[in-house]
Formats: sequence, structure tokens, C-alpha cells
Amino acid sequence: MKRLLLSLSFSALACAGASAADTLYVVKVDSAAVYIDISVTTATILQGSNFEVFREGEELVNPVTGAHLGSLKTKTGAGTLVTVHDKYAEGKLSEGIGAVKPGQLARITSIPAPAQIRGEKVVAPLWQSQAINGQVTAMALCDADGDGKNEMAAVLGNTLALYSIKDGKLAAVSSTTLPQMTKPISMEAKDGKMLITVYHSFLERFQTLVYALKGDQLERQTELKWLVRSLKRQGQPDKLVAQEQYADSSGNRSKIRPLFGEAEGWKTGDPIEFRKLDWVYGFNFIDVDGDTEEELVFITETGKMRIQYKDKRNYEYGSEFASTPNRMNWKGKFLRFYPRVISSRTPAGLPEACFLYNIPAGGILADTFGRYNSAEISCYAWTGTSLEQTWTAPLGGQAYDFDWGSFAGLPQGPVAVQVSGDKSFIVVLAR
Repeated sequence: MKRLLLSLSFSALACAGASAADTLYVVKVDSAAVYIDISVTTATILQGSNFEVFREGEELVNPVTGAHLGSLKTKTGAGTLVTVHDKYAEGKLSEGIGAVKPGQLARITSIPAPAQIRGEKVVAPLWQSQAINGQVTAMALCDADGDGKNEMAAVLGNTLALYSIKDGKLAAVSSTTLPQMTKPISMEAKDGKMLITVYHSFLERFQTLVYALKGDQLERQTELKWLVRSLKRQGQPDKLVAQEQYADSSGNRSKIRPLFGEAEGWKTGDPIEFRKLDWVYGFNFIDVDGDTEEELVFITETGKMRIQYKDKRNYEYGSEFASTPNRMNWKGKFLRFYPRVISSRTPAGLPEACFLYNIPAGGILADTFGRYNSAEISCYAWTGTSLEQTWTAPLGGQAYDFDWGSFAGLPQGPVAVQVSGDKSFIVVLAR
């Protein structure tokens, strides 16, 4: 599908559509269905655009100069594009059924107006915990005790802690100490289990430790050789994905695969093949433009949000998305462990991509050294012609990650942990 570059304005797009009129031709007609070749135009062609069809007639020639002035055109029909593919578009005729024929000229006459979405809004916290001693560097919502309500699993230093809410205040449920010489990187949760990806400094390798709540004790169940993340999409079950970071001097990594926890153990599926997908942190698959085909949405090394289609086309937006304190140098490579990219929907039902990024504390080297004093959660939706920020939630400290769901029975929404100095605060946002 030929889609709008983010740098173009709505008015510029209208001009682009008009300039491409003489390059579109009808290639097939089936009653009211018409198929138009769009492979030769570089203009943006959007679903919902109106078009007219013309039959070319006598060629006009200036009798004095001999200049060819083009041909007479007779309108034969009109309609609306209902589906846009890479090289052709499907339209539905509203007039001219029976008169429109293959080989006739098609002209885009108007493009759809941008979808109406809620204007940018600053979201305030619905609930905030009292201070937790220590810096939470990894977190996930998890129904660890199986009561149908999520607890908050959090890593502080070398401690895994489980929290809930009692009488409106944060309450500790259980805790355990992580193995020595492990640096926690991130955490996911699935089916009541907590999967903590760590770097083992003695073994010089990444691995994921799996924990579960047994009675009132957190117990380690197994170790996995992969870095593990989840794809969180509202209205769909979370999906775990895994990638192995090889411990050789080259620092290469495997392809990303789905991860399944089964009775006989944890297994990976076939590789996820998608152009530009090479790092398990900071990506998701989201139907950004609502055409039922999911795009790859990920954070680039330069901090941009990139929307990648299955072919070579892509959009890039912003420059702040790679700002995270979760980073390390490893075998000559600088690794950034990005927060989740979470798929949500606006109140109007438009697909929405949500990100957490940190704001540098000040000075030109603040981001280089991972020094941040605040963070934001922001969501973006595709209007049909552009990508727009739908809402944002400022956090009063840096943050390593965020999740989405219901914490201890509170309303569904984004949940984050903001870190200020040596204190952490769980923040639940109303969405």
C-alpha cells in the first residue's frame, strides 16, 4: 500500500494525489468492482479515496504549431477505493457500472479526511504507592497467586519482590534473593510465572530465570538460555518471544522466536521473519493503519520509532524513544534494553502504539551517560494521513519499563515504576 510519509502535510498529500492522475489505469472490471494499476505512481494512494474513470478520445493537435495537447476525455464512472495493495487498488463503482472498461484512465479526485481522534491529553495518576526503598529496574504485572488479580513483580538490586494493595496502600506479598553475580535486565510474566532476564558476570552470558509463587514463597523453577520479552496487545493474549545472545567474541545473536511454556519444558518455535527485526527489545506487531495486516513497530538505534512494512517501505518518527537507563557495554557492543512497545486502542477504536522514554537531566552528555530525571509514557495513533500523539503521561523520575493491565483490581491501564534517587514509586494511570 502506498502510504503517506510522515513528513508530508495533509495539503501536500492532496497535491501529490492530483499530480499522479494520468498514470492510473483500470486493468479489470467485475460488475461494480474495479481494479486500478497504481504500480507506476509514486503518489500516496489511500483507502477511502474517491476516483473517476474516463474514456480517452480524439487526440488534440495545435494546427499551427503541431503541438500535441492531449486527448479528449469522457467520464464513464466514479467510485471509492476500498482496498489498496502494493501494485493495485480495488475500488467500488458508485456510477458507470457497465460503462467502465479495462484500459480506461482513472483519476484520484479526493482523499479521505483524517480520522477524528481525541486530542493530545495529559493523563494523571489514578493511584501511586508510597515510597519503596531501592531502585526498581525491572517490573511486570503477574497473577502469581492465581486469585484473578495481578500482583506487581519488581526487581530491586538483587531482590525479586511481589507487591499487592491492601487498604489502599502498597503491601509486600513475598520476596527472594536472586543468584549472586547476576545483573537483572528485564522481566516478563506468563501464566503466573515470572521470567527475569539477567546477565551473569562470571559466566559472561545472558539467561532468564523462571520463578513462581509456591504458598507464600517465591521459588526458582528453571533457567533458560534466552533473553525473553513479551508482545503485549490489548484484547489478545500476551506472547513471549526469545532471542539468544551468543557468548562468543563476535557478540552475534540468534533470530527471534516465539517462546512457549509447556508441561515438558520451555520451547521455541520457528523464527519470526520480518525485515529489520533483529533485537528482542523494543518492538511489537501492530496493525497501525487498520488494514488488517500487522506492521513491525520498533525503536531504532538512533532513537526513532520505525513502522516497517513487509516490503521495503517504512516510516520513521521522533528521536527520543531510545532514551533508557537500561544499558551496558558487552564484548565491544553497546546494548540498550528498551522498554516494552505496547499495542492499545483509542476510545474511537483506532490502533495505538505506546512507548516509555526518559528525558535527559540536562547537558549535552546526559543521554550519553544515561542520566535522566523524568520520563513519559506516550501513545500514538495513525489517523489515515499521519501519525499523531493521542495522550501522554509524565512520570516524576526515570523509569526502566512499563506494563499494561489491572494492578490489584484497579482499572485497566498503564502501570509504571518511577525512580527518584534511591526511592521507587508504583504509578497506575487512568486510560
